[in-house]
Amino acid sequence: MLKSFSILWFLLKPHLAKQLKLLLLAVLLIALATACSLAASWQLKGLIDQPRAGGSMPTFVKGVFAVAVSYVAAFILWAGQQTLAAMATERIFVDVKRRLLSQLLEQPRNFFDGFRDADICSRLQDGLRLATVTFRDDVIAGLFELFFILLIVGTITVVNWHIGLGIALGLLMYAVALKVIDQVWLKLVVGAHESSDHQKAIFLDILAAARDIRVFNLGSKIKQQFLDITQDFAASQVALNRFAATVRGGFGLAGVLAILLLVGSYGVLIIRQTSPADATLTAGELVVLFAILALLLSTLNQVLVRVGRLIGAQPSLANIAGLMTPPPAVVMPSSQLLGTEDLIPDQPSIDFLGVSYSHTPGTLLLRDFTLHVAAGEKIALVGVSGSGKSILLDLLMRLREPTEGSILYSGINIEQIPPALYYSAFGFVGQQSHMMQLSLREFLQQGWPGQSEEHLWHALQLLKLTDMVRGLPKQLDTPVGFRGWVFSNSQRQRLAVARALLRDPQVLILDDLTVALSAADALTLVRDILAVSSRRTVICTTYSTDISALFDRVVVL
Repeated sequence: MLKSFSILWFLLKPHLAKQLKLLLLAVLLIALATACSLAASWQLKGLIDQPRAGGSMPTFVKGVFAVAVSYVAAFILWAGQQTLAAMATERIFVDVKRRLLSQLLEQPRNFFDGFRDADICSRLQDGLRLATVTFRDDVIAGLFELFFILLIVGTITVVNWHIGLGIALGLLMYAVALKVIDQVWLKLVVGAHESSDHQKAIFLDILAAARDIRVFNLGSKIKQQFLDITQDFAASQVALNRFAATVRGGFGLAGVLAILLLVGSYGVLIIRQTSPADATLTAGELVVLFAILALLLSTLNQVLVRVGRLIGAQPSLANIAGLMTPPPAVVMPSSQLLGTEDLIPDQPSIDFLGVSYSHTPGTLLLRDFTLHVAAGEKIALVGVSGSGKSILLDLLMRLREPTEGSILYSGINIEQIPPALYYSAFGFVGQQSHMMQLSLREFLQQGWPGQSEEHLWHALQLLKLTDMVRGLPKQLDTPVGFRGWVFSNSQRQRLAVARALLRDPQVLILDDLTVALSAADALTLVRDILAVSSRRTVICTTYSTDISALFDRVVVL
């Protein structure tokens, strides 16, 4: 439970100050709601002790009305506190999501190598929503409830210190019991969380490999595997719910026994009174005491539920915190930063100097790689699958960091160049172009936002796409969808090249861009690219000897 608090503090600390006024106002409302609840409970004493034969009916009615008003006021104030807490929470988590996305975009690509396919999506969607709900419904509400409990105990202690001391000792035992069950509860929660992750992973595998499963007759095997994992998940859920029910039942029983003990003790005192003049506790006071204790125990039971949810949220909160890890900072000596005001010359050269890269310790995917690429040179990188072609491009584009060695851009270490400035010199086209939920215009303008209609059509003309786009229902404003299903493979890749060329890059990176194309379409596309790239540097990875033959130089990995 305390670990969940510390993780939430790490996530939210930079953003709490902006919402401090809302949170303090919520605290004020909960204090006022508590005061109204206690006032209503105390007013009940008069309703019980004052009525007598021949008494004043208007006075009694006023008393009933006063109790009702106090309870209504407490309810309104409590609802107001919850509204303010929800507003503050959502605003805080908007900032958290913005910060998280910024850090994810800055992470090197190898940061994601250890995650399963759907893991990051799950963390971003389910984890963030759970963190939001946990903070709003459990942390803020729980802290307010603890504040409420302390106010009640303080009030009781002022009225009768014997009762207050007894309740304080009971709360101490309550806290110790929570600490004892915390580790067992967390162990069960982690097991259920892992089972859930396994269930999601295999379900996504089934969706992604549906054709393979049918063609290779793997249905029975996959069904059994999914059934086994589902049964493990069900068993972990049963164990977790059984433990939680036992804990809640035990605490509930302890609360009932506490009420019986306290109310019973004072009932004995009333019975032993020899005359009304000796009375130290009236029936009304006994009812009020019972009402306050019932309210206190109800709140404690709610706190227990929140503690359980906090423990249950810990694995998801830890996952989110793992994604919030800042990317490693590269600090260069000030002497090396001199003369870097103009880091992107018109005709850049690229140098790989003794570059090695290891995906896991002891396994080198690149070893002591050295290469000089002259300004405007056209380079084809060829090699078998796994030889490191794409990794080399990732290193050049700073999506990964070399284990050893360095990469120079016109003689300057690329780590010294501000990322936004560095990437402005590059255009990139990969094996598949994710077109996102955009219009064709928006997709092209990712290369250079705000370009005029004339520039967009010029880029399309360079790639011989003008007629195709003019034939679309809405031309440049036609929605393309995530996969760009309205286009053929060749058209999608040509559109991706047009997007890259729109920014007039100094270096164009082509990572197996023809892998999904026919041989004829591939050759035509690469020829068209080279025809409009006479001055720019082009680096292309490929398996095709026909395509590599179009380049100035072939580098074999």
